[in-house]
Amino acid sequence: MDYVSRIKRVQKLMLEKGVDYLILTPSTDLLYLTGFRGRLDERLTCLILTQKEPFFVFPKFEAASLHTKISIDVNRITWDESDDPFDIIVKHFADDRRMVAVGTHMPGRYLCRFQARFSNWKYILSEELLNDMRMHKDVEEEAIILEGHNRCNKALLRLYEHGLCGMTELAAKTLLMSYCLDEGLSVQRGTNMVATGPNGALQHYQSSDSAVITKGDPVIIDFGYEYQGYISDITRTPVIKTVSSEVKEIYEIVRRANETAFASVKLGETCESIDYAGRKVIEDAGFGEYFTHRLGHGIGLDLHEDPYIVRGNKRLLEDGYTFSDEPGIYLNGKFGIRIEDILIARPDGAHKLNNIPHDMVIID
Repeated sequence: MDYVSRIKRVQKLMLEKGVDYLILTPSTDLLYLTGFRGRLDERLTCLILTQKEPFFVFPKFEAASLHTKISIDVNRITWDESDDPFDIIVKHFADDRRMVAVGTHMPGRYLCRFQARFSNWKYILSEELLNDMRMHKDVEEEAIILEGHNRCNKALLRLYEHGLCGMTELAAKTLLMSYCLDEGLSVQRGTNMVATGPNGALQHYQSSDSAVITKGDPVIIDFGYEYQGYISDITRTPVIKTVSSEVKEIYEIVRRANETAFASVKLGETCESIDYAGRKVIEDAGFGEYFTHRLGHGIGLDLHEDPYIVRGNKRLLEDGYTFSDEPGIYLNGKFGIRIEDILIARPDGAHKLNNIPHDMVIID
């Protein structure tokens, strides 16, 4: 990744928007700009980027290990265990009127200390500088996300081959995790879910070690792992051994909704229009009330990030926007069906970054 170019682009934005400093504690924003995510704990570590140069603040005892992890040249401000790091920072930055962007996920323990020591600064969120940059995935990022999904696809196919009937949800989830680790993926910063039968109607359900996968059950498998810092996310709903006419009907509606939303992706269209395209298929089939969430979310270094594919979002699609296409129908007490792909918007339409077919799969 060309972190130097990213830093220069942010500095240009800071100048245009009148932002004097950008302060990032360990986070995916820090990873995006430096190649270093860091570890968030009680010891202050942060990047302070000015319009001209970056400063990195960190505990002195970590100097040796951080030297190899930070991918840009920075001014280093270190502090000893007996120091107050904010006393050290005060020596480098004056408390005159400044516009300062702070990391969107900066802990309150840090933000309150900055506000107390630099009371004349005006604070805004870093998303005003970084969100637009992070939404536009370049070809290198696209290739990484694609490779992550290719590895997830292999793991899922191994799970299909193994079979699920008679396993608990948690055992199936654990087995899938082992396959993903075999493929060189890292455990995702998010939730992985295997939900069978009625549990599939519960969004963000936690897989159980007592719920047993049974013949005739649709099983929602929603998972994703990290590859080179970027997150994958895929959902498929195989059926165990035999399928009912009701499950076939609902599955076909969800499949058409997913593929209709995919076909509607064009640069210059609104994000909400993609949601509308998929949702209309489900509503026209009479199941609109059972599609209870947005069609999709952006994805990249975070599992959920801009742009959100949801009613009311008038943002126009631009080249490189990467997001999920995940319509679903959830019948309480019966089952749920969801099919999720990750798409990237390009001038010739949407590209799928995970390519397991949408055909219903019946497994043992």
